[in-house]
Amino acid sequence: MDSPTPDSHDAEAIEPLGAIAPSVPIVGSPVWISYLLLAVFTFLILVEFVAAYGLHRVSKIQHRIREEYLAALLMRQTHTKGRTQVLLAGNSLLIADVDLSLLKEQLPANFEVKRFAVEQTTYLDWHYGLRRLFVEGSRPDVLVLALTARQLAASEVLGEYFAHNLMRAGDLARVARDLQLDRTTESNLLFGHVSAFYASRSDIRKWLLGKVFPGMPALMEILTQVPPQPPSEASLRSIASRLAELKRLTGEYDVRLILLAPPVPAFKEDSYLDVLTAAASAAEVPMLVALRPDELRREDYGPDGLHMNDTGAERHTRALAPLLTAAVDSQYESAAVAAR
Repeated sequence: MDSPTPDSHDAEAIEPLGAIAPSVPIVGSPVWISYLLLAVFTFLILVEFVAAYGLHRVSKIQHRIREEYLAALLMRQTHTKGRTQVLLAGNSLLIADVDLSLLKEQLPANFEVKRFAVEQTTYLDWHYGLRRLFVEGSRPDVLVLALTARQLAASEVLGEYFAHNLMRAGDLARVARDLQLDRTTESNLLFGHVSAFYASRSDIRKWLLGKVFPGMPALMEILTQVPPQPPSEASLRSIASRLAELKRLTGEYDVRLILLAPPVPAFKEDSYLDVLTAAASAAEVPMLVALRPDELRREDYGPDGLHMNDTGAERHTRALAPLLTAAVDSQYESAAVAAR
């Protein structure tokens, strides 16, 4: 008996099944490449969105920096109306050494104090960071910059993080010239300026590591600490001209500049306080030293011997408040005399 063969009706029924089967792009074909590029682009957009709008929600440090930056932007000069807007700028030493709540209590009632601190920042970070802050509209009456002699003498920036959070796009060429950057590093700063993810990828990695292995980032920071190299004589000599440049910058926006010398203990490293004092005097920038090196105690500091603990911060803040009050009053008294 002959085996059955599909009749014409069955053949017609089979053909539509092939016609409606989904077509899968061949790997390497133009359509496949287009889908791949679309997927990559969508992923990058998602990552950038999360970095720009999500990191400050999960990272306490990023949340603080963002809130302080926004608060600094809203500052407007009100000294002529009987209130004085004071902006404290600096790095982790400012955060650790000055109890902000206590300082507000100790200062006169007409002082309104805000802080904008970014960890690991030095002179060039703040030179360009203040330019951006002023251009974007911030107008405190007084700027108190807390940096050590080493930090004022340093010729470096905080990489792509600086580019995104402190640098204006129009200053990229000047930054590259000041730091004598090669094209690759300059391009990294450009990418860091436009991309929140590229600028924050190191912080994201640390945050993820801290979530998976709590305490690991702090341990790695201690293990990778390198004793600071002493600044060169040339870099120390540059402090006076750098302070003069900062005074010129703040003066353009009618902002009074005061330098705060963080309390660097002699048992940890040389504070170069004499160099800093001479440089501030040469630049005619008022300098505050709330606690001199011989007044500092080991029990006032945390494990690293450089950042104050709560006890040390209270001592330093209580000593700082009357000095800051007098320095601010002196700035406006001198201006009034000069205007006569």
